[in-house]
Amino acid sequence: MTEDLTRNKDATQQRILLAASQILSSQGFAALGVNTLAKAANCDKKLIYRYFEGIDGVIAALGHDVAQRFVDALNHAVATAPQGWRAFQLALLDGLLAAYRQDPLLVRLRAAEIASPEGGFAPFAQARGTLLANWMAAHRPMSEPPKGVDIPAFNAAMIGAVEAAVISAANSDGFAGLALRTPQDWNRYHDTMRKMIMAQFLD
Repeated sequence: MTEDLTRNKDATQQRILLAASQILSSQGFAALGVNTLAKAANCDKKLIYRYFEGIDGVIAALGHDVAQRFVDALNHAVATAPQGWRAFQLALLDGLLAAYRQDPLLVRLRAAEIASPEGGFAPFAQARGTLLANWMAAHRPMSEPPKGVDIPAFNAAMIGAVEAAVISAANSDGFAGLALRTPQDWNRYHDTMRKMIMAQFLD
């Protein structure tokens, strides 16, 4: 009986998270209310409070799930990377592109988060930001970065560039006049980003 209850709980939680992701990505944060979510998930709204303590908890849990897939992609990229800052940054680029291009939900939620005027995506952003910060702290090289390179600023610029390109490509098949439709298009973008990293990190 306990096993059945646990299985039902897990299934309901996943159904709630799936419904929340669909509402957020298609209608935005303003549409995500307890009643709307309960109807979309086909469950009693009391379960949203029981399992997640309300909407903020749902967004935080959804953010954690999406962020975990994001971190898994980064882990895969750095698993065989050589030591050193250049290799780390190149692997980080590969992981970022893989994470965003392989997870349409991440792209949709990140776009909705950026466009949200209410700041209602704060729990999602915090969950994602915490996992990414922990990952960076655990995997960055132990040596000092190259002299004159501001690592936080460089990574912010790189992450921002990848996010902007992928989000724009999802809506218009391109970014800043560059077509991003085919694998060849993405290889062109990737190669240029790699050259920028190699010019900055000479180790």
